[in-house]
Amino acid sequence: MIKTNFTVGYRLNRQRHLILGVTSIVPNLNGVLFFTEDGKNHFVESCELRHDILAGMFISYDPEDEEVFVDGEIVHDHRRKS
Repeated sequence: MIKTNFTVGYRLNRQRHLILGVTSIVPNLNGVLFFTEDGKNHFVESCELRHDILAGMFISYDPEDEEVFVDGEIVHDHRRKS
């Protein structure tokens, strides 16, 4: 089975964020844009970056990671709904 999306996590203002359904990541001068399956996409402004990077960023291709959420995480579910 071919994997069509992945999960990205990052820390912003002491909060952990998880983005589900990411298909690609594009850095630009205004921040970081995460293209997502549902087409709504997710954007992080450059002023929110620390030293031009997202603090604590990770990428996971394992779908089981999507089911493990730690208290205090903000989940952005951008998976395509069937």
